[in-house]
Amino acid sequence: MQSQLEKKMEQDNSILENRPPVSFHVESETVTEEKWLIDKGVDTTTSENQQLKAFSDTLEDFISDWMNKTPTKESTDLILPMLSEVYVVIGDKTNTDEELINILWRKMTECAAIIGRDTADLDDDSFALCRAILLQGASHRLPKPDPKHDAEFNSLGYSPFPRHKAAIGLIRLTFDKPDTEMLDAIEKLAEDCVPSVRMITAMYLTNIYGKNPDRFWKVINQRSESETHLVVHEALYSALKYIVAHKQENENKTVLVMKNLLKHTLSPGGKFGSSDPFISLLMWLIIERENLWAWDFVNQTYFNDPIQYSNILTRIVMKTTKKYLDPKQLETDDGTEKVKRAISCLKEVISVSVDKIKELCKALSQNVTEENQKKLQNTYPVIDQVISSLYYKFAHQRIQSDNRTKAISDDLRYHSYEEVKPLMQQVIDFADDPETGVMFASTAHDFMQLLISFLSRRNAREVIRLAERVAKSSEPYEYNLDAIAVKDIVDFVEIVLADYRDVVRDDKDCLKSLLNLLDLFAKTGWSDALKLVWRLDEVFR
Repeated sequence: MQSQLEKKMEQDNSILENRPPVSFHVESETVTEEKWLIDKGVDTTTSENQQLKAFSDTLEDFISDWMNKTPTKESTDLILPMLSEVYVVIGDKTNTDEELINILWRKMTECAAIIGRDTADLDDDSFALCRAILLQGASHRLPKPDPKHDAEFNSLGYSPFPRHKAAIGLIRLTFDKPDTEMLDAIEKLAEDCVPSVRMITAMYLTNIYGKNPDRFWKVINQRSESETHLVVHEALYSALKYIVAHKQENENKTVLVMKNLLKHTLSPGGKFGSSDPFISLLMWLIIERENLWAWDFVNQTYFNDPIQYSNILTRIVMKTTKKYLDPKQLETDDGTEKVKRAISCLKEVISVSVDKIKELCKALSQNVTEENQKKLQNTYPVIDQVISSLYYKFAHQRIQSDNRTKAISDDLRYHSYEEVKPLMQQVIDFADDPETGVMFASTAHDFMQLLISFLSRRNAREVIRLAERVAKSSEPYEYNLDAIAVKDIVDFVEIVLADYRDVVRDDKDCLKSLLNLLDLFAKTGWSDALKLVWRLDEVFR
């Protein structure tokens, strides 16, 4: 029944909405440059500041249009008079409207850096203007040091300030017309108190190598002595990677820089997205140059403690497989030698990792400790990465393609199989061990897909046997109970029956291996397995 109060509210059309006693409402808005300035206390309504704001907007339009590409001559010719005007106007305003002046300095240095991508069409006055802006920007007070933030700086992300853009622009200008003053400014920026400025300088440092290699080596050697930030290390490794092959003497100079950097950390971890300049450089020295220092360092450090350096070993596997196990390398004698050296290195990675995993498994069988479980979890990914990397190199694209396009010839694919077979054999020999063997389901899945991609008339019997061993060794980790695994096995057996039945028709061992495969997966995919058993019976009866 309605209360008197509810009846009265209904008559007055004022019944309250039924809502919870507490509610939350979130609002958001775009923080424009003008709003940011107002929040900082800048009066944007004065005629002087409106003029400065108009300058800022024009410069921002140029930056937005050409941020990631070289500007056209027409667009450069249009912005240069404005850039010159802004430079003159703000020259006497360093103590007023500081926030707006700082924004303009950042935009001027960025515009000059963008123009610096192509100086061929710049006349002397225009080049001098960009040079003057960038030199002055290189000594701008922003960015300020921030002890807490700088100590934690570990990625490519940073808020752009004048010194960042000045570093980029000056290095670009020195690519065509280096002079002592600009090189001195770059050297100072390379030692900047803010790590993001040092990182940016190191990233573009290779631009000065062509015209002034002595200065390049001076700067990079100075940084290697004292630099502690890993993200700056990665930028320095990246610079080395691009110049090391130019001259034979660069190899020795590169090794000296690496020795200095590795005094600060033996496990460089700050990677540039998907790139890994440290590992790429290290493996280039080992495989391309057979550099004794690089091999001894890896052997005595990373191979000596595969638990501590499991991340490094995983990265070595990934980069080495991607770079050097390209089937097309096998078309030349030099390429074939590189493939063999790469595989030799990977075999050693597997060997040291397997030895340590076996130790951990034995220790866990006697006394299960959280520490040893964690060590095992950290070390096993090295083995998984071997199979995963081989899968993505040889099988992924071929299997994912609707028409199974052959990027390489059958002969070359078989040759590739013969070369990488020792790696697969090492992994399966380890996984087969009843006491210390390990093969997780995800590894087995990639392994089966890899074997499918390698099936041919010349190796069908061998690959079938390997497939059986993969399935058996991963059974304790429930690969055989996975629906994806059922599809793996069904695909494998169907391909054998369709394409290689004549190869294995009279081979009782092959028939036994195929039946064992199907038996392992009967629990999950019985109907599919039974159909294939009948087909096997028809083929081999």
